[in-house]
Amino acid sequence: MVTNLFAGIDISANDAVLCCLDQDGNQLGPSRKSANDLHGANQLGCHHCFCS
Repeated sequence: MVTNLFAGIDISANDAVLCCLDQDGNQLGPSRKSANDLHGANQLGCHHCFCS
């Protein structure tokens, strides 16, 4: 069971990449990449870390 969730977002001029890790540093599902704009931010906000 995951007790802590760590989310990191790498933001560049063109895109943003979201990665979620558990308390042991294991990645929870694939990283999510989207455009660095309002539409892309909404896309990242609609996904959670356990989606595959």
